[in-house]
Amino acid sequence: MARPSVFLEPGPKTTAGSLAIIQLSRDNLIPLILEDSTTERDGYAEGATLNTRFGSFPHSTLIGVSWGSQIRASTVDTGSRGRKRKRNEGEEEDSKGSTPNAADDFDAPTVLAPAKKAVTADSGFVHILQPTPELWTQSLPHRTQVVYTPDYSYVLSRIRAQPGTRLIEAGAGSGSFTHASVRAVYNGYPTTSCEPRGKVFSYEFNRGRYEKMHEEIASHHLTGLVELTHRDAYTGGFLVDGASPNASSVFLDLPAPWDALPHLARARPTGPEYADKFPADAGPWVSPLDPAKAAHLCTFSPCIEQVQRTISAMRRLGWIDIDMMHEEIASHHLTGLVELTHRDAYAGGFLVDGASPNASAVFLDLPAPWDALPHLSRARPTAPEYADRFPSADDDDDAAAGPWVSPLDPAKAAHLCTFSPCIEQVQRTISAMRRLGWIDIDMVEMAHRKINVLRERFPSTNPPERKAPPEPNNVGEAVARLRDIERRAREYDPHKSKAANDAIAAANAAAAAASSPMDLDAEGPAATADETAAKPWLQGRLVHRSEAELKMHTSYLVFATLPREWTDADEAAGPAANADETAAKPWLQGRLVHRSEAELKMHTSYLVFATLPREWTDADEAAVLARWPCGSETAVVGSVDKATRKREKRDMLAKKKQKRQGARPEGAEAPAADQVVPDVV
Repeated sequence: MARPSVFLEPGPKTTAGSLAIIQLSRDNLIPLILEDSTTERDGYAEGATLNTRFGSFPHSTLIGVSWGSQIRASTVDTGSRGRKRKRNEGEEEDSKGSTPNAADDFDAPTVLAPAKKAVTADSGFVHILQPTPELWTQSLPHRTQVVYTPDYSYVLSRIRAQPGTRLIEAGAGSGSFTHASVRAVYNGYPTTSCEPRGKVFSYEFNRGRYEKMHEEIASHHLTGLVELTHRDAYTGGFLVDGASPNASSVFLDLPAPWDALPHLARARPTGPEYADKFPADAGPWVSPLDPAKAAHLCTFSPCIEQVQRTISAMRRLGWIDIDMMHEEIASHHLTGLVELTHRDAYAGGFLVDGASPNASAVFLDLPAPWDALPHLSRARPTAPEYADRFPSADDDDDAAAGPWVSPLDPAKAAHLCTFSPCIEQVQRTISAMRRLGWIDIDMVEMAHRKINVLRERFPSTNPPERKAPPEPNNVGEAVARLRDIERRAREYDPHKSKAANDAIAAANAAAAAASSPMDLDAEGPAATADETAAKPWLQGRLVHRSEAELKMHTSYLVFATLPREWTDADEAAGPAANADETAAKPWLQGRLVHRSEAELKMHTSYLVFATLPREWTDADEAAVLARWPCGSETAVVGSVDKATRKREKRDMLAKKKQKRQGARPEGAEAPAADQVVPDVV
């Protein structure tokens, strides 16, 4: 039996020769094949070693640990990594004519030393994670645009991929969908080549991508579950060595799916457009689909023109239940919660069938928000610039509108946000807001940055030409630093020997230990023993370094509030009517802070799903007729009137009664007349 893949049967701990995902940070993952080194490797005495910015990690520290463990960095021995390089042939000898050392003779066979045991370092760590299709999608080497988790999760559910399914994938690319589909169809490793287990048949026409994908499949121990073929699916089809893979699920991630669809037909395509590609005098047709199951197909296309050609080819070839995912609102089951309207908000406003939506929150992501703001007024705009767009009811013009209907809730204050990419748009928007009565206008510039905080260390022994030590942060650090310098000056005398200086230092240390800690006038380190022990001026200083901005809009957000409509009744009621509103004190509840994260990695594409019915034979037709015979019906429901049906019902009940009476044992008396239950029709 083949060794199971860690994607499918990971086991409780890591093992040598298997894949592991090394997590450096939230979005920084490294796929690594663990090697069990018995000798030094690449100059490292500890064997194979992973080097990261968080330290060095020999593979020996990553093998045999539980998934999800935190692995501490190690202090590695570089060993022979600093050896003198081998001199090339024809290269001139050393000009000084130095005698070569026997140790520099690299022509002698190299004897590798046994691997040393790793020593844990003082800092640095990583986490080792179990490989999954989701983590592999985030960490794999990109050879093409990959299919991300939100996409392939939905695709696999729609094409009915389940344990035991045999699936065709055209366009392997970087292998993201391949690993996800293997997990979906896995129901055990096949023991023979003919065993009908779940399997993925993947096709890639690019030689370089095929070879790299083949190496990954082998190193991930998926060879028995993935049949990878180097072929152009447009011309070569989907057969494997001339035999059918008997697939029931198909995923085509191709630029022209309509050219590959004829190879997925149940029978030889006979249309005039297929005459040259599939001649009638060729051999018997072999379909790559399972004849006993319906085939479910999904194509992945980036533009609507490709979708149109694909759907036309599907209809000609007999595919049914064709569905294109282009209405995200409907596919997310938000129909009752989202009211989507096709309208130009500049001219049509925000009413729904002439009625107000009674909104209290508004977000305008428009190129010209100032043209849509007049529709969000409590009353008809009366400024001169709005006279043509919003005529008054008192005008003699025939175009005079009826009573004004505001889309805002009259009982609540309306809160508005506009989204604009340049400051000129912001200025025009704010001017329109002020004319229309909006208050609390506030502009926010989106400029999120990631801050990296670290501590730089500059030892005081650095030469002055490199960089001076940092300045003290406060007076206490300055005094402690000065006392330390004076102490070292007293202990060191250039005219005395090192032994004499060491004796003076030992005597000063003994005197400092014997002195009272409350003697504030004492000189030397005793007065500031705790302060100088830490030596904060040698610990460096905090440095804040900002990295590149996050991927997001560089835009301006303008917030404003439109007060609720105030009537005479509200004025008469006074503050008591708004007790609940003022009791909350929203200004004391804080403010919402929006922190943007990286965008979801997924295609902006069209998914087309279709179903090809199973092949129907004469034997299937005979079996169905035997179970549900046709043509021998004695009566057809609905062909007689109500009176006839009632008469037939009475006759049937009478026959049942006679049958019961005929089955009464001999000598048994008939029931009394008052005990006979009359038949109810």
